[in-house]
Amino acid sequence: MMAAEGIAHVDVDIARRLLGGVRLRLSPVCGGRNSRVYRVDSSGDGIFALKRYLPLENDGRDRLGVETSALRWMASHGLDMVPRVMAVDVETGSVLLSWMGGSRPNELRPGDVDQVIEFLRVLERLRRTAPLRGARLASEACLSGKELERQIRKRLSDLAALDDEPALRTFLREEFIGVFEIFLDRARRVLLSSELSFEAELRPENQSLVPSDFGFHNALRDDLGRLAFVDFEDFFRSRYWTVFAIETRSWVVTRRPERCLAWRPRPAHSGTVCRSALAWRSRRASRSVTAESS
Repeated sequence: MMAAEGIAHVDVDIARRLLGGVRLRLSPVCGGRNSRVYRVDSSGDGIFALKRYLPLENDGRDRLGVETSALRWMASHGLDMVPRVMAVDVETGSVLLSWMGGSRPNELRPGDVDQVIEFLRVLERLRRTAPLRGARLASEACLSGKELERQIRKRLSDLAALDDEPALRTFLREEFIGVFEIFLDRARRVLLSSELSFEAELRPENQSLVPSDFGFHNALRDDLGRLAFVDFEDFFRSRYWTVFAIETRSWVVTRRPERCLAWRPRPAHSGTVCRSALAWRSRRASRSVTAESS
C-alpha cells in the first residue's frame, strides 16, 4: 500500500478494505468541510474515487445515504454521466465510486450548457415516471405558504438581532417589513380566490427532485467534450417550482420545471447573484405596489 504525503493511513485502510485487499495508491483530489475525495489507483482493478463524509456538528443528515441512493437510482435508469457506487462502508462514512476522468470546465461552451439541460430534463422525466423511493425532504423545502412565511420571519428575527448592523435594521423595519406584509396578504387572498390553501403542503407529485449543489463547479469534461456530474450528497425533494441556478465565470443557466432551460451571458457587473424569474417577478410586483401606493 502506498499513500501520498498527508493522507491518513486510515483512509488507505478503508480503500484497501473496499477493494478487497489489493495493492493501491491514494492521491488527494479535493477536500473541504463536508468531505474528502481521493483518487485510488489499484493494481489490476483500475482507478476509483474514495469519498469520505466528514462528521459535521449539529448536522443530522445522512449524506452518505442520500448520495448513494441518488447515484444508484440514476444508474438503474442508464445515466452514465454520474459515478457508479462500487462499495459502501457505512461505519466509516465512506463510499468507493467509479472514477470520472476529465477536468473542471473553467471555460464554458454552449455544448456544456446543452448537456446540463439534457441531464436536468432526464431527472425531471424520471421524477414523474420512476420516482426515487425514499427521497428525503430538503432541510428548508418550503412546501406551503405558511412554512415560507415562517422561514422569512425567522430570518428577519435573526437579522434584527445583529447589533453591529444599524443600517440593515433600519432598512428591514422601515422598508422591507411593510412591503413583505403587503405581499403576504396578497398571496393569501390570491390563493383563497383560487380555492387553494396557504397552509396545506404540496403533494408529493407536485414536488421536485433538487440536486442542491449542482453546477459546473461539480462537473468534469473529458477529452471528447462530454460532461460528468459529481457530488450529490444534497439531493432532496423540494417545492415543484424550484429554480436551479448554475453560476459560472461567464454564463448563467436557469431551469424551471416543464420548461426548457435558457442560457445567457452574465454581465460583468452582476456579481455573484443569479437572479431567477421569480426574483424578476417579485421586483416587477414591487414596482406595481409602489405605483398603487403613490
